[in-house]
Amino acid sequence: MRARLVQLATLVLRATGRRVRRSGRWAVLGIHAMASGTLQGLSALQCAVRVFEPWGIVLAVVALFITMIALMLDVEGRQAEKTLRAWAIVTSATSQSLPRERRSMRVAAEGGTQGGGIMSAMEYLNEERPAKWCAPKWIMRLLTAGHTHHCVFPRKRREVFSGLQLRHVVLISSNLKNAVLLDANLENAELGEAKLSGARMQGSNLAGAVLSRADIRAANFTGAAMQRVELSEVNAMGSVFTGTQLIEAVLVGGQFQNANFQDSDLRKVRADRANFRGGDLSAARLDGGSFLGSVIDNVEAVNASFEGAKLQRAKMRGANLTDANLRNANLTEVNFRDAKLSNASLRGAELGGVNFLRANLNSADIREVRSLDCGELTLAKHWELAYRDTKLKCGRVIPESRSQR
Repeated sequence: MRARLVQLATLVLRATGRRVRRSGRWAVLGIHAMASGTLQGLSALQCAVRVFEPWGIVLAVVALFITMIALMLDVEGRQAEKTLRAWAIVTSATSQSLPRERRSMRVAAEGGTQGGGIMSAMEYLNEERPAKWCAPKWIMRLLTAGHTHHCVFPRKRREVFSGLQLRHVVLISSNLKNAVLLDANLENAELGEAKLSGARMQGSNLAGAVLSRADIRAANFTGAAMQRVELSEVNAMGSVFTGTQLIEAVLVGGQFQNANFQDSDLRKVRADRANFRGGDLSAARLDGGSFLGSVIDNVEAVNASFEGAKLQRAKMRGANLTDANLRNANLTEVNFRDAKLSNASLRGAELGGVNFLRANLNSADIREVRSLDCGELTLAKHWELAYRDTKLKCGRVIPESRSQR
């Protein structure tokens, strides 16, 4: 390609050579007259300068244009080379044959600090930049034999990390926004304070990974394995955890507003002081979990199971808990104001200081509950239709007993 550009420059010079030779006669006359010291000589010299000057500008412009074309091709080549080097670092660091200590040493050798090499490589591969300073396509096709690229800074496409083996990888504070990590293995990875907003991580293995204070807004973890994952103080607003395994995960202080946990498994999860406002917990399993002081307002939790969960001082205002299982849960001082508890089972639950103001208890099972009195119960709507013990008759007929739920 460079030889082709040299030939092009030669043709340009030949095309302009004849005109320059004709104009050379004026230059000779000017020099001869100047030697004789006549006024006519000075005029002829000025004329020669006027002839040569425009063609010098033309040649400079042509040379600049050719240089720009070479630069376009050179930048593209360097970008491709840098991408290959980055992939080499990532693939070498993901070797499964190396134990964690030796793999960390190899990554340090590539990047200068532990985890720095692979982190920088993955950040570069994940970048997506539009093309800049583009020449018209027809010019590039004419001058470069149909070469499709026509920009000084060509477009940089985001690479896909699907299926990568990244166990124990260190990517603390990395910037991987919108990364594609489908079915990747990130078991025990360190991703604290990482920027993963918009990331696509469906089917990935994040068991035991640490994502404390990470930004995972609008990320997709559908079907991911996230047992024992550390998600404390994360920003996960609008994220998707549909069908995700989150057994024994730590979600303390996390922001999960409008997140989707439908059909997910959150048994024995620790989610104290977490915010799930407006989220979807439909058919989720949260048995034995801890939600002390959490905000669970306005969630969709139809057919969800909180059996044996600790929900002291949690806010569940306006929550849809129709057909939910809250058996033996600790609901001390829980705020159920305006909540929907139709057909829900609270059998054996601790209800001391609970707020049932305008909550719908139609056909709810509140038998064998503890620490509930008529003053608290009668604040609810349709409380008289709830299945309850004689001590909570509260002057109304108790509905006929239904089958054990």
